[in-house]
Amino acid sequence: MSLVKKKLLEMVPQLRRYSYGLTGSIDKGDDLLQDSIIKILSMNKDINHIDNLNAYFYKIISNDWKDKLKKRKVETYNIEDFSNTFSTNDIDLNEAIDSKRKHKKIHKLINELSENLKSTFLLATIEERSYKEISEILDIPIGTVMSRINESRKKLKALISKDGLNEN
Repeated sequence: MSLVKKKLLEMVPQLRRYSYGLTGSIDKGDDLLQDSIIKILSMNKDINHIDNLNAYFYKIISNDWKDKLKKRKVETYNIEDFSNTFSTNDIDLNEAIDSKRKHKKIHKLINELSENLKSTFLLATIEERSYKEISEILDIPIGTVMSRINESRKKLKALISKDGLNEN
């Protein structure tokens, strides 16, 4: 097994989560991930020499998503809650239900961000990528990464305040 294939297999859970976040749907996320993996594996150029394969994989997915958005108008969906189970031993059921509702509302608010802000925000917060990696993945300057993260946080804070989520 080549180094690229091995690294790709290791990265599938993170890449899947990122794809779900971008598309707002498990089905569309899986489709995006599958298309991106096929693209990565069928590349004619030798990618074994790439220094940061993690960033490269994220970049392929980001670019693939941008291409899909350009080709057709995409509906905005709520990001589905990826953890469907709660441990009733650790948490009160009412708290669990309330927490799940809040998560769904927050995912809905994240989907209200522009695609540029959303992809930068997801890479920084959910995927915990460095500014440098995000810069490489999205092919933008580090200053733009910082600006987008700051802008997305401000917009989300305003949306959360407007929605009344922070009042509970």
